Amino acid sequence: MKQLLCQLPKPNYATLKFIIAFLVLITQQEEVNKMNAMALAIVFGSVLFRFVILCWLLDTISGIII
Repeated sequence: MKQLLCQLPKPNYATLKFIIAFLVLITQQEEVNKMNAMALAIVFGSVLFRFVILCWLLDTISGIII
């Protein structure tokens, strides 16, 4: 996954870093907002990493087909 993240365009990578930093801030306020890391992972995980997983799957499939 790290290799795929490094392939992101710089603006996309910067946006992802910002979002993750923001989610860390949310977890630091867990007592107030009741959102721990697991809850955030459930809510945001599939949305944030859907593209990365899709790219990995397409890369894997293309390696099998070719």
